Amino acid sequence: MTAQGPPNPVIEIGSLDELVQREADIVARINNTPNGGRLFMADPIRLLKELNVNLSPAAQRELEVKLGEVQLATNPLRRLYDDFKRDGPDPALTIRVRGIVPKETPRHV
Repeated sequence: MTAQGPPNPVIEIGSLDELVQREADIVARINNTPNGGRLFMADPIRLLKELNVNLSPAAQRELEVKLGEVQLATNPLRRLYDDFKRDGPDPALTIRVRGIVPKETPRHV
């Protein structure tokens, strides 16, 4: 949810493909949330839940794999999530999210 106004309508996501299809709408929600970029960096799965993006267990698992399970589990920013949320935006630091699912890059042989 954003700091003000009604909660976001629920977006149901059943797979990683559906997440990619709805990515632009979800990124807009993140960027319209106070401190959304910082919150996303701290704990993307938690932020998506708070923004009423309901990931099925399969979709959540696929996203965790794409984002790097180990990096998510050991992310030192996770403990700062509540602080980022409470403190609100820092005018000296603006983080804009451009995508949720990392894009595949071609490998050069």
